[in-house]
Amino acid sequence: MNPEIYFKFKQNMIRRQKLNKSTCGYHAMKFIEDRINNVPFSQASGYDEFIEKQKVILDGSKEGEAEIEKYKNKFESYI
Repeated sequence: MNPEIYFKFKQNMIRRQKLNKSTCGYHAMKFIEDRINNVPFSQASGYDEFIEKQKVILDGSKEGEAEIEKYKNKFESYI
């Protein structure tokens, strides 16, 4: 296999969703919306915020869930 173009693959390993929540779709939609709006990958994925808090908190799910609750309110009229 000799592709003409190589693509960069990025994988986000920062957990932004609590394990007992079912907000995965909202997290995915917010990430896609952020990227469409030119938010850098590191910011859209929560990496920048995680690195800032790394010395104190190793799990960003609390902040991620609080942020996604605000985002979910956009869709209340559709549910």
